[in-house]
Amino acid sequence: RGLGTSPHADQQWLYLRKFFPTDVAGVFLLSHPYSFRYIPQIVNTLLITSSLMYFAENEAQPEKFASIPDAIYWAVITLTTVGYGDFTPVTWPGRVISLFTAFLGVCTVAILTGIVASAFANQMARRRVIFETELRKAFADGMISPQEDQTLDQLGRAFNLSPEETERMINKVREELSKRQT
Repeated sequence: RGLGTSPHADQQWLYLRKFFPTDVAGVFLLSHPYSFRYIPQIVNTLLITSSLMYFAENEAQPEKFASIPDAIYWAVITLTTVGYGDFTPVTWPGRVISLFTAFLGVCTVAILTGIVASAFANQMARRRVIFETELRKAFADGMISPQEDQTLDQLGRAFNLSPEETERMINKVREELSKRQT
């Protein structure tokens, strides 16, 4: 099934849009099934790297890596690529674990960024399909009435479509309809 082919999906999307009007929330709603799939891997990575770091650094730095929760703090800061620098490994095994953890953090951020970007592109494509569908309905009688024009204008603004983009879409639909009539 292609994007926008299910009227139920479009109605569901418009319903969710009432409660989550911002683009960020809408993108999250579209991307969440994929984003949440990675949570177990992130938690496992967090627990494994922090446990390894505790065992690698506890003897060398008992004040910094006093417990596994302290090492979890270090792992969260490293995985999220924040890197405050307040906990720094001094042993070779700790440095290797640190490099591995930092690499996994960058990979995690890259994967989640790709998921959100893809969801955003899908959301924009869905908006265009919905707007074009409404345009086709408005042009069903051959012209756009003032009420239909107002409705289309409101929909374009709600979907954050630029005036140039809406004009381009209107011209595209007009062109398609004129080709059908000839």
